[in-house]
Amino acid sequence: MELLEQKILQYVGGTGTTDIPTGNIKGNVNEDGSFKLEVTVFNANEFFSEETQRIELTEFFNQILDKSKEISSGASKE
Repeated sequence: MELLEQKILQYVGGTGTTDIPTGNIKGNVNEDGSFKLEVTVFNANEFFSEETQRIELTEFFNQILDKSKEISSGASKE
């Protein structure tokens, strides 16, 4: 069996405050631009009651998508 090396960029974020965390966000972007997003919500009532937390989540997703596009356009040029 041959081991393949793969570079993965990992981005981690969170929602809520240090006193009341409401969720974790993780995004993995592979060297070909493919990505995986994971969201873990600890306190759904608190998370969905705060508009700013949903905005933070959307901004995080947009950053992952932008990075994915950047990497995939670089990979397609090679």
